Amino acid sequence: SLSVLKSGTGTGRVTIVPTGIDCGSTCSGYFAQGTSVALSAEPEGGSAFAGWSGSGCSGKGACTVTVNANTSVTAMFTPPCAYTLTSMSKNMNFRGGIVSDTVKANQTVCGPPDNVTTDSPWIELMSATWKNGQGVVKFKVLTTDRSALRTGKVFIAGHEFVVSQTGVVCAITKTVPASASFTNSGSEGTAAFDVYLNAVDCSWTTSTPYRWIGLETAGGTGSGTVYYSVEPNDTKKPRTSKIEVYLTPTKKKVFTVRQAK
Repeated sequence: SLSVLKSGTGTGRVTIVPTGIDCGSTCSGYFAQGTSVALSAEPEGGSAFAGWSGSGCSGKGACTVTVNANTSVTAMFTPPCAYTLTSMSKNMNFRGGIVSDTVKANQTVCGPPDNVTTDSPWIELMSATWKNGQGVVKFKVLTTDRSALRTGKVFIAGHEFVVSQTGVVCAITKTVPASASFTNSGSEGTAAFDVYLNAVDCSWTTSTPYRWIGLETAGGTGSGTVYYSVEPNDTKKPRTSKIEVYLTPTKKKVFTVRQAK
């Protein structure tokens, strides 16, 4: 006879070829001596097949036995894998970096969660390390080019891991060029210089203390270009002025304008 036993707290059935047992309800049957029987396990209800034992069968692969005497094979079914996270959120600065979270399964036979996704393009998923039902899920938070706080989510086996990232402090990094010189004829048209900021959502304004510089650009957001003009110099003296680019009254860059007599 051949008896098929089921162990574990999961659910499933075992079928064989040739037919005779569908375990299911009946888990034993009689076969002619020397009959080769192939067994297959089918988990049900989200359970997992953990493997065979007995009569030379092991692992999760095919199980084939030759019935020469009373033979017994056990199929183990485990309940559906469920996962818990060690932490549920992480605060990051504007530089970003690698985030790691330990994930534990409810049983050692469970592999890593295969349903890890994110709703944010600035969060990059990385490979998980896994052993004996627990491991580490990793993802990379990219550097932000904005001053505003941003929030994203990583979805891990039905859980939401929330990532909050602070923005940069707005700053004007440079103007290119830093100054300009003109003859007494002036700019004879429009001149320009570029303003570089460290964030795309920081706003700035411009001003100049002298009327002989005409500002055509009042301000902008993020890096941009300032257009201006310089009138002819009829004072018969060299003169110097400036264009100030402001984030706030105390945070600014000064572009120097010089003109020959």
